[in-house]
Amino acid sequence: NMLLFSNLGFAYNIKVEDIPEYKWRDKGCAPGRLCTGWADNECILLAIPYKNILPNGNVMFMTKGGMIKVSSLEEYAVKKSKFNAITLKNDDVLVNIEIAKPDNTVLYITASGMSLNMDISDISITGRVTSGVKGISVDDSDYVVFAKQISDEGEVVLFTEKGYAKRVLAFDFEPGLRARKGSKTFEWRKNGSNGTRVAGAVYVKEPVDVLALH
Repeated sequence: NMLLFSNLGFAYNIKVEDIPEYKWRDKGCAPGRLCTGWADNECILLAIPYKNILPNGNVMFMTKGGMIKVSSLEEYAVKKSKFNAITLKNDDVLVNIEIAKPDNTVLYITASGMSLNMDISDISITGRVTSGVKGISVDDSDYVVFAKQISDEGEVVLFTEKGYAKRVLAFDFEPGLRARKGSKTFEWRKNGSNGTRVAGAVYVKEPVDVLALH
């Protein structure tokens, strides 16, 4: 079986045997063919394979509006083909879903260049249909573009919509309390020559190639 989590806050149960086999050059099939009630603007953020029961552990949800939720995977042992994985408020959407790793911290970066690194122990475990707690406080005109668990190893690379990039060592993001505005990670020039917003970021632990599309 596969348990799929989407950016719109839904979970889907599918059987692996229902996925058609294709040649390696083929495009494969769209999720809408396998998931009942799949929306056009929906995408898969996490897929968990399992046989009879889900594995032990907690799943973490991070939203565009700065919310964060941690729930036990046991909460998602639901027989329905589609069900709510999280309660999203005010048309919020999920930007990332991960299996929680207790030794890591959670880094949020917003479009305006604010960042907040929080300790996972500061996030209470809640039930399946809850909305979670505030991870980072964002202004009405701001939103989260990057949310991911990190360690103190590696680097975070930020990119602006003008193609400018900046590398920051992971240990420079000092862990703090959640529900704060965080600190400024990107300095914007007054004339906007280096951009006006962070378009995205990646967390790396080893040399990688990055492709930017304009």
